[in-house]
Amino acid sequence: MSILAADKAVAIIGAGVTGQSLLRYARSRAYQVVLMDTRPETLAFTQLKQAWPDVAFHFGGLHEAWLQQADEIWVSPGIDLRHALLRRLAEEKPLRGDIDLFSESVTVPFAAITGSNGKSTVTTLLQAMAEACGVRSVAGGNLGTPALDLLQPEIELYVLEVSSFQLETTRHLAATAATVLNLSQDHMDRYDNMLAYHNAKIRVFNGARKMVLNRDDPLAQAPLSRDRAAIGFTSREPEPSDYGLRNEDGQWYLAKGRTLLLSTSALKIQGRHNWLNALAALALAEQFELDQGSCLAALKQYNGLPHRCAFVSEVDGVVFINDSKATNVGAALAAVDGFSTEYSGRIHLLCGGDGKGQDFAPLAKSSRLLASVHLYGRDAVLLQGAFSAASERPRSLTISSDLASALEAAREEARAGDLILLSPACASFDQFSGYEDRGDRFAAMVKGLRE
Repeated sequence: MSILAADKAVAIIGAGVTGQSLLRYARSRAYQVVLMDTRPETLAFTQLKQAWPDVAFHFGGLHEAWLQQADEIWVSPGIDLRHALLRRLAEEKPLRGDIDLFSESVTVPFAAITGSNGKSTVTTLLQAMAEACGVRSVAGGNLGTPALDLLQPEIELYVLEVSSFQLETTRHLAATAATVLNLSQDHMDRYDNMLAYHNAKIRVFNGARKMVLNRDDPLAQAPLSRDRAAIGFTSREPEPSDYGLRNEDGQWYLAKGRTLLLSTSALKIQGRHNWLNALAALALAEQFELDQGSCLAALKQYNGLPHRCAFVSEVDGVVFINDSKATNVGAALAAVDGFSTEYSGRIHLLCGGDGKGQDFAPLAKSSRLLASVHLYGRDAVLLQGAFSAASERPRSLTISSDLASALEAAREEARAGDLILLSPACASFDQFSGYEDRGDRFAAMVKGLRE
């Protein structure tokens, strides 16, 4: 089939949520489109073909002839660009993604937020702050609604969560303000090494007019430029223009410079890592000249997102926290460290699943903060090896066949005043349909303890 007749011919790779968003965008501009997916045809794909009878589809692999004929190739973030054919084609024509196309189409300010952990929280929190200030805003991208589907004439501010996969196909993002919240091992099954992952993430700063930097994380820094403003956030006492934490009379405060902004006890989101998320959101809000008082009011009301360090229940004096979204070591480590201030030495960790090729050693080093560790799932033995090899081993280390058994083992260890924390450090697909399913099942198990 020839696709050369149209003024612009686009080949889209990936028929998932983002691929369908790319399809709608292309057809709204009357481009000739072909869509392909490496997966075999399913009922959902058949229905997609029926909905778009003027689009050519190919499933079960890449159609090289169609790709060769296309003016541009638009790639969904789930497609690995290391594919030999894509590498060869990238030398001849643009490989673009939805975030790149969004940046080309948007005419109002937008924030671009990435990082290994916390980006969904900061994205939704910044959008809540904007709404509290009366600014018409929407949030999406890697979170929720795809970026191209957000485009509306009445919007005054876009808040985008962007992934490393999306940034790989972004040439010149030119965000009004951008940040890399943090960087730790993730997606090592997709990247050849940590440097490749880092290089993808820092592309968020390409063309950014303002930058918000994590002063604690050397890997999250931007290539600095004199014509771009930069402020930072830190877990330490901040410099005058930065945001950070200050301790006054035993109480922690969010602060800018020496100015105390809000006691952390007034926040509904828990843990030091969430205090840093709050600081990052406040720093971003300043870049868009949002009213600080309104932003602080929104912050006090913010409940957080499901499966992200969410309070589940307290049973017999033991607190249960659902952090199922912690699908990498960095996220789990942030949760353990974040709760350690309040639960020093009395945290019982549940973790396990598909480790995605990660190094578990950094998580094992947190043993000094843990009362016990309870492992389950596909890579439980690998986790056990990492914790056993740590210089300071957990006081109790168990392996269970599944999450329910791991929870029961943790309950036997826990006493009133302790915390049982589900923060798996792994993907969930070995035993669950996704992290949401894992978190829901955990919450249901905990609910059953009260009945």
